Amino acid sequence: MGIVLGYISFLCVILLLLKLVTRKLQWKKIDRILMRGHKWICGVLVVSCFAHVICVIPVLGNRDKWVRITGVIATILIIAIIVFCHIMKKREQKLRWHRILSLAMLVMVISHVVVSIVDFNSYQNKVENIQIEGMDASGVANGTYRGKYDVGYICAEVEVTVENEKITHIELVQHKNERRKPAEKVVDEILKEQRTDVDEITGATNSSKVIKKAVEEALQN
Repeated sequence: MGIVLGYISFLCVILLLLKLVTRKLQWKKIDRILMRGHKWICGVLVVSCFAHVICVIPVLGNRDKWVRITGVIATILIIAIIVFCHIMKKREQKLRWHRILSLAMLVMVISHVVVSIVDFNSYQNKVENIQIEGMDASGVANGTYRGKYDVGYICAEVEVTVENEKITHIELVQHKNERRKPAEKVVDEILKEQRTDVDEITGATNSSKVIKKAVEEALQN
């Protein structure tokens, strides 16, 4: 959704720049066509922006702070453009602020897309580097142990109870994820097999890995 929003923002600015050219060259017919297209695209941008904000609110805590900051600033700039276009009466003043804010919005949207891609690639690398050691409860004293593993987009915290060198209970204290429930079945597999190197849950491979690693962290503690 964020990538699509970036493309729409870029298209809005391109149309605005083309309008500047057609106005300078006094191509009035083309200018009117571009104006209609610009308004339509801007409307789509505003709707997409707010839809994107609503969709990401539940997972904002899993994102890098710069993803959140650039996203908030871009949203504020889009709102500012709408407000300025309606409250300013003088045409030249309105156009000047519209261009300034549009350029600032483009810079911020591009920044938001770039940091989002960097953040996502970092998350993927962390997941790929997870090494599941296939631990069991052999040699672990009776008790309840807490373990946590965080790769950014996914974070799992567990409490593992061990009795007589067997894992008797695993409680998921925290599981931040965008596909929460399916991966949590991996806990039942660990209890059944009494080891951590069980198969990942189909459709929730990354979350399964993170939960298994959190269980290993608990057993190591």
